[in-house]
Amino acid sequence: MSPLAADRWEATLPAQPPGTTVNYYVAAQDALGALIHEPTDAPASLFTYTVVLPPPGALRINELMADNVSTLTDEAGSFEDWVEIANDSDVVRDLSGLVLSDDPGALKWEFPAGTLIGPHATLLVWCDEDPQDGPLHAAFKLSKSGESVVLFDTADNDHALLDLVAFGPQLSDVSTGLLPDGHGTRVSLLDSSPGTPNVPAPGATRRYDALLPVATTSALAAASAPLTGQLYTLQLQGAPASASGMLAIGLGTLHIDLGALGVLLLNPLLPITLPFATQPDGSATLALKIPGNPGLSGLMFEVQAYVAGGGLSNAVAATIGS
Repeated sequence: MSPLAADRWEATLPAQPPGTTVNYYVAAQDALGALIHEPTDAPASLFTYTVVLPPPGALRINELMADNVSTLTDEAGSFEDWVEIANDSDVVRDLSGLVLSDDPGALKWEFPAGTLIGPHATLLVWCDEDPQDGPLHAAFKLSKSGESVVLFDTADNDHALLDLVAFGPQLSDVSTGLLPDGHGTRVSLLDSSPGTPNVPAPGATRRYDALLPVATTSALAAASAPLTGQLYTLQLQGAPASASGMLAIGLGTLHIDLGALGVLLLNPLLPITLPFATQPDGSATLALKIPGNPGLSGLMFEVQAYVAGGGLSNAVAATIGS
């Protein structure tokens, strides 16, 4: 287990095939040897869950922000917590009667009747306990120290679990989201995108990073637009001084913890790397020539830097424009 906060711990259970029923319990022991179990009579009683995969076209928790300091205001002009739901299907979906909560064991807020979400569209819900501000204001707030967001089906469908996101401590104005929208890898979005796709528009970029509490020290950002036939320039800051490095280029997002090296955030399908060396101040300017093929327009790719002695940087997703 790994600590999330002073009174919170996180454990990852090994992945199991769909349809598998998993039984488990939690045991904790203090420095004096006192032992407690949860459930309290474990192992006679156990927690249990069945592994399921979201069906194609599922409704997903696409993005959330638990410490909104300056990103977006609601109808009342307040910076409130928010959750974004994505419809990853080709048809309009009716959210009437679905339930959103910050507690897997409690049904806290029901979507109002007539709430619709278009195909491959998103819907923003404010988590602020302010129902007087509008119909999409949930009856709970999010904790920036970490908790869960849960989406349940309707009562007619026995409030079946549709999606759950457990998150640790959050940085101000950094969201947790899926990249690509609706079905991608869950990452920290340094450039949040409430109400707009997490995938950058053609000619635009989006910085993303490992899920907290993991933190990268080298900061990578785009310095120019990714356009066909043009140089795409990136700037690296905060890396070890005068050190050798490598820029990896990938197609697809990942989140694989490589220990001391950091977290791999892209799928290195492309056998393309760019060697470089950092300056005495730990910076580097990196440039890629994007081919002039107009058929590349709309393609999203990712870049991530590795510097000896400093590990992996955050990553930058870019969609090629023309």
